Amino acid sequence: KEIKRSRIGIGLEKLDRSLYDPEKCYDAIGKLGVGYVRIQSGWMKTEKEKGVYDFSWLDPIVDNIISQGATPWMCLCYGNPVYTEAAKKVNGAIGIPPIHTKEERDGWSNYCYAVAEHFNGRVGMYEVWNEPDLYMFANFPENEYVRMLETAYDELKRVAPAWQVLCGGFACLPG
Repeated sequence: KEIKRSRIGIGLEKLDRSLYDPEKCYDAIGKLGVGYVRIQSGWMKTEKEKGVYDFSWLDPIVDNIISQGATPWMCLCYGNPVYTEAAKKVNGAIGIPPIHTKEERDGWSNYCYAVAEHFNGRVGMYEVWNEPDLYMFANFPENEYVRMLETAYDELKRVAPAWQVLCGGFACLPG
């Protein structure tokens, strides 16, 4: 915790799928001097009914990361079965982007704004999706990723213009 400008980062991925208890991680984050902690925003877990957002599962995670002196870095990612039927068949709706209908795209836009508004003042770094070029995202054309990135960027910046918005990391090199 004493290290004020650590560039070391760690990922607490899959919390949105309840695969482990993050309580066991917080003290270690502080003791190791971790500067950044990457987490997923859990759209599917947060919006189970259209337009109703419940961040109560994510608030303590963000607050505990901050209490350990680290900066939360939130990845806005994955689909939502409330908007996309195919997402019901995949754990965490991984690889099911909200790109096929206006309702899906509007749901994504509204969700990005809701996250930004809710975490304003606590989270200032956002990543949009992750590794959209992997095989599991075969139905995720490049131009659609750009549109999702633009939408998220616009909604995040509408809340806080100074925030950092990152594109998701790519897994494969062209060629």
